[in-house]
Amino acid sequence: MAEVNAIIAAWRGYEYPPDRIRLQTLMLPAVMAAIRDTFQFRGSGLGLPPATFGPPPQEVGLVFQLGVLSEDSGPDISIRDLYFEPRRVAICVGGPSSAIDRVWSKLRQVLAQLPGVGKASVLPEPQAERDFSELNIRLRIPIQSLVAPQLVEASREAVGEAAARQDVFVPAIHAVFVKEAASYLGDFPGGQIGPQNVWTLSLRAGTMVSPGQEFYSAAPLASDAHVAFLNKLESAIASS
Repeated sequence: MAEVNAIIAAWRGYEYPPDRIRLQTLMLPAVMAAIRDTFQFRGSGLGLPPATFGPPPQEVGLVFQLGVLSEDSGPDISIRDLYFEPRRVAICVGGPSSAIDRVWSKLRQVLAQLPGVGKASVLPEPQAERDFSELNIRLRIPIQSLVAPQLVEASREAVGEAAARQDVFVPAIHAVFVKEAASYLGDFPGGQIGPQNVWTLSLRAGTMVSPGQEFYSAAPLASDAHVAFLNKLESAIASS
């Protein structure tokens, strides 16, 4: 079984059709103040949210950063980012994806209670939800098992036998799903696909190369589904 050392972050994007998020209302000083005070955000204002589940928006939105949700009903939740875009609300927390449910529920509750601001008119039910999570995780497989042995051998031959004897081949997986007939638009931050749609699996920075079993994993999955995926991957490689 994979051992989760830490859930680094979990994101969720709430997707909307055009003109369903009332950004002009959300930009009212009283509304922004209510959101900022409820979650104790240290930073807030108008601006262009960075790319998350798609290309960076071209219209001004709202950006809230470094907050917390404190309620008697559960543990405090660290909120890293809250972005309002014309067609998306993106939330990032320093914890499991399930914590986002509480933040979202509280946000809609606050908006519904503001005088003259109705939940249905400002932030109705989303059309879809998209998840992304980042994990620090230990797997019972060596990092080299992520790629075909032929690639390792070919790489050793390319760098020369003397260097290959001294160095360890450390691969990293970086992938996206793209429709077969579509053009590839790029998957790195700033690309058209959006960084929260990219699958990454690599040795965690700062750890020893040997035995090389502590990984950084990022995937467009909720944190629980992400761990289940890595357990299945570990089992498949270990038994092959």
